[in-house]
Amino acid sequence: MRRLCCFALILAAGSLASGEWYTAYVNDFSTLAGVSVRTPVTNLRLEDGGAVADMPATGYAMMDVNMDPVNGINIDPPIDFTYGEFTVSLEWYSEWYIPGEITGFWLRVYSRRWDGSQWVFSGGQNYFYEVQQAGSGPAWQTFTRSVDDWNETNWIGPFDPTQVYKFRIDSVVWDEDLVPYSYGIDHFELVVPECPNDLDGDDDIDLGDLAMLLSEYGCTPEEQTVYDTFGFESYTLGDLNDQDGWAADPNGAFGGPTVIEDPTGSSMGKVVVFDPPNGSGVYAWAERYLDTPIADGVVVFEWDQYRTDAGDNIYHWNCDGWFAAEWDSASPPGQLPPSGWAGGPAPSFNEWHHVRYELNLETGVAKVSLDGGAPVEGTFDVGNPTSCIGWGMSDTAIPGDGPLYLDNIVVKQQQICHIDYDEDNDTDLADLATLLADYGCGQ
Repeated sequence: MRRLCCFALILAAGSLASGEWYTAYVNDFSTLAGVSVRTPVTNLRLEDGGAVADMPATGYAMMDVNMDPVNGINIDPPIDFTYGEFTVSLEWYSEWYIPGEITGFWLRVYSRRWDGSQWVFSGGQNYFYEVQQAGSGPAWQTFTRSVDDWNETNWIGPFDPTQVYKFRIDSVVWDEDLVPYSYGIDHFELVVPECPNDLDGDDDIDLGDLAMLLSEYGCTPEEQTVYDTFGFESYTLGDLNDQDGWAADPNGAFGGPTVIEDPTGSSMGKVVVFDPPNGSGVYAWAERYLDTPIADGVVVFEWDQYRTDAGDNIYHWNCDGWFAAEWDSASPPGQLPPSGWAGGPAPSFNEWHHVRYELNLETGVAKVSLDGGAPVEGTFDVGNPTSCIGWGMSDTAIPGDGPLYLDNIVVKQQQICHIDYDEDNDTDLADLATLLADYGCGQ
């Protein structure tokens, strides 16, 4: 049998500045109390110093661990996952050595909320690891992560780091050549600092930290326009390609992108239409590189759009690690996800809507809102400046073949306030009060 043996999680003190570190939670899995698995995972057992189970088929292998084995979700006091670092050691073993083969693991941390009568799940925060088979036998591979270095947050609901009660180990194996296998968890230990608001990294909170906060005091997010189509009013009717730096293909003979007068009766002036013929297999796209790539802060994309149906797929991207798609078969169809394919607000049809995306190039958080409504969050890979904006449209087998109209495309850059304890997007008295409440820590 192929095996994923002893999946060990060791959350240890790292480089995060603090006065002292202390262990907030530890589980060495000397018993199976609080541990469970999801079908088709079977044969949960103690082996090799940890909790191990078998996976007979491809897909997600799920092992849940309640942090309070006795009371389960009603852990008291809850674990605070706001600050700290951890080291994750993973091991993958197969009886048949497959050089360079990679599998993935998710560590999913879950929080709770009070629904008026009991504690229930509220949301998750996820950490992903790719593990490559090393040598011809077991070999630990170790990764160090901060608790806020997540791949996804607010997963299926708002994550509350001060109300963590459970975590899950997902083994992600889609290759049927790699099954059956075994996987497990050996150790989980969360270590957090006593001085979490240390700003200058000297392991205490003193005048140096106060000076840093005051240097940013009054910071508020300010938006600066980087690019504006000005409603396409200065564009020439016809193909969008080569106008004002736009690259567009295929041309109007194949369904767009084309500059036309607004046909919706909404007096929008000139607009751009995408409309690949149904069943043509044509993928129509247009993108424009920014004169200067945006390397930091928050990138804002805004535009107006009009659709008659959701029978086609619509794509948005920035050429540098983020994309979103209005999927024809989403539920509801045509919804606007912050990244990827799932979630987000759903525009109605046969009317104009204003779409706003915000991409935080430092945290990897993407937000989307519709007509000024509450934003929906997702995550994306960071690391590259935003160099372009793009749209695409492809016909699908879903009924409906209506056009997409775009207007008033604007790109902005928004400042980030780096000292923002209360996460209200500015640095003000509330943040100063938070620092002063910890003043003298570590001295």
